[in-house]
Amino acid sequence: MTATKRFKASLFKSHSVIRSEKSVLFSKCSRNSCCVCEDAKLSDFEKAVYHVAASITPGRVTTYGTIAKVIKPAGGARAARAVGTALRKNPYWKEGSIPLVPCHRVVAADRTLGGYMGVKDPGSTQLARKRDLMRLEGVPIARDHQGRWTIVVHDGSDTVRPKPSPFLSVDELRALVEASTR
Repeated sequence: MTATKRFKASLFKSHSVIRSEKSVLFSKCSRNSCCVCEDAKLSDFEKAVYHVAASITPGRVTTYGTIAKVIKPAGGARAARAVGTALRKNPYWKEGSIPLVPCHRVVAADRTLGGYMGVKDPGSTQLARKRDLMRLEGVPIARDHQGRWTIVVHDGSDTVRPKPSPFLSVDELRALVEASTR
């Protein structure tokens, strides 16, 4: 059994699943601390996106595309954009606090911040908030040669104290989701 099949099997133990040819959607979660499943206003896809995003631990980040691959492995760029749209509408965000669904931990594939709260302007207060939340959680971030805020990935040259990458791979994110649904 492949890692993907093992992940899906374990995930499905705690979720009633609706299968379609296009994606796998969560319809009901059995976690006690879950808030998204009771919200009738959310689509199944949005619930799945929020479940995955809520599994990202402080100090780690992932991309819209990685979340899309966890939910819909064959989705491609359209699925990544759909993830961005769902996160833009995050109803679990509250001013002055870390969101219950931490959409600030999701960035663009080129390691730039992408958008936050529907705004992509690099000089916006929204992206400044996303940057500040990431710094608060210990995510290494700096300006690139074009002046954009970018997640720093260490090249391993610091052999005394090498730092792990803040980026979660598809497999690492699947493992976090699996652990959070037990």
